[in-house]
Amino acid sequence: MPGVTEPTTSGPPTSRRTLAKAAVAATVGVGAVGAAVRLGQDDDTEERGGALVLSAEGGSDIAELEVPLELGRARNGVRETESLPTSLYSMVGVTWRGDASPEVWARARRSDGWTDWTRLPVLEDRPEDDAWQADRRGTAAWWVGPSRAGQVRVAGAAPKGMRLVLLHPAGRTSDQAVGTAARRSTGAEDVVAPKPDISSRAAWGADESWRDGRPRYESTIEQVHVHHTASGNDYSRSDTPALIRGMYRYHTKSLGWSDIDAVVIGTPDHWHAMSAIMAADAKKDVYCEKPLTVTVRAALETVKAARRNNIVFQVGSQQRTEFGGHFRRAVECVRNGRIGKVNKVKIGVGAPAVACDLPAEERPDGIDWEMWQGSAPERGFNKILCPIDVHRHFPQWRRYREYAGGSLSDMGAHHFDIAKWAMNLDETTPVKIVPPKEGQSGLRLVYSNGVEFIHESTGDRFKDCVFYGSEGTIFVARGGISADPKTAVNSSFGKNDWRLPDIGKSHRRNWIDCIRSRNKPVADVSYGAHTSIVCSLANIGYQLRRELDWNPENYRFGGDKEANALANRTGRGEWKYT
Repeated sequence: MPGVTEPTTSGPPTSRRTLAKAAVAATVGVGAVGAAVRLGQDDDTEERGGALVLSAEGGSDIAELEVPLELGRARNGVRETESLPTSLYSMVGVTWRGDASPEVWARARRSDGWTDWTRLPVLEDRPEDDAWQADRRGTAAWWVGPSRAGQVRVAGAAPKGMRLVLLHPAGRTSDQAVGTAARRSTGAEDVVAPKPDISSRAAWGADESWRDGRPRYESTIEQVHVHHTASGNDYSRSDTPALIRGMYRYHTKSLGWSDIDAVVIGTPDHWHAMSAIMAADAKKDVYCEKPLTVTVRAALETVKAARRNNIVFQVGSQQRTEFGGHFRRAVECVRNGRIGKVNKVKIGVGAPAVACDLPAEERPDGIDWEMWQGSAPERGFNKILCPIDVHRHFPQWRRYREYAGGSLSDMGAHHFDIAKWAMNLDETTPVKIVPPKEGQSGLRLVYSNGVEFIHESTGDRFKDCVFYGSEGTIFVARGGISADPKTAVNSSFGKNDWRLPDIGKSHRRNWIDCIRSRNKPVADVSYGAHTSIVCSLANIGYQLRRELDWNPENYRFGGDKEANALANRTGRGEWKYT
């Protein structure tokens, strides 16, 4: 949609599965219900005089309003409300009934004017069929900050029963004490990145009457849904408890969810491991963006945590399920010998990571720089690493080895994953890393069976993954699949050919299905960990520019202290993985 801002995330839309199968009382309130929204007042209308007025019910300190949403006539396939003057609010969501997944956009008028139009991600899953409001779906709740007017757009067909939800959770004096205050060391010798305080439900102010007081749990399922803030980050530390209370109210009362359900990790890469380990040790199932980790040590510790807690852990390697099935077909064709014996795979992705050389800048108020750094090496703040307008551009922390693995890991995590899958090398790593000359690409990763993965920077998006066999070549990318000869991918499979199991076309759905069945998902944590290790080894090879021997049994470089130190970075201060 031209002229709008759409939040960008590597991980999936938020999903959840209710643990409670029943009995939310039908008397649970949803705030004041007014007439259909169709207001024509001037945008400068304030709290009264026709504005939509929020109110706090039953002693709650969350002002709220839910109203039916009336959209105008469609223009170019888009319908929208008129601008809606309101009393003060800070969160907005849209709900509806049925199975539709509409494209919903919203904007808010703050003290400095209207925000950009922002797409509200649709929450992909919902409660079980016998739960309260099981047929209600909605968007994620958007934290807009203090606002006094709003507007909603819907692209395509609008589902039935659309409702606008406005919330304004008031701050409490006790909110100031929730969370870990930023702490700075006085000298290089005592630099510590503190772990955050884990606040109880009582600490952030959960109203337990909103949830099902007597949930019935599936005997084999343990998971959590994070009341996340993926749609915005322009709030202060002291706002966080109020924000969580607002999310909690939206989830339990507007959507009828029982409460916290599943963990989806969509942080910068250097935070993946610690977040995943903490979730696993709480025995919660996890979906984590790729690449799983930045270092080899972090990958191994993440797998250990998942296994000791017996959780279902899906890595966001969506090419295994989505993108028209091109990658799945390539895997099947390679494994069935359509191009003979394959000993070489070229991976056409971007450059490796580089050292962060950004200058230190003055830290803006409200940014907890110590927390953002987490386990990463200590350095000064720079807005490129921690952008306030994170949804307006591609965050550049991905370039730097302290926080990520460059384009090599960012997209390489997808394409190396497919190469490993096709060559049946999901849970092993190379034995040798052979970098090219300084300033060149073409690093080789050599496996014990003689298979070579070759990293190349290429501008040909159709050649993201190229399999070279003794009898032909297969090219596969998100845009399609081709081969030489063409029959290698165009001809039908026979009844005796090897085929991947049919798991559907949604990566998120595969995760949810496996949570229910307790089966291993298609991109299991071990597969994702070994892919991130491959990317880490390639980055180390480029950094050191010398041939390296690697032992896939003990996950160490043979006799190379410098290389092993790079692979086994354990984290700063309290943020150690072991």
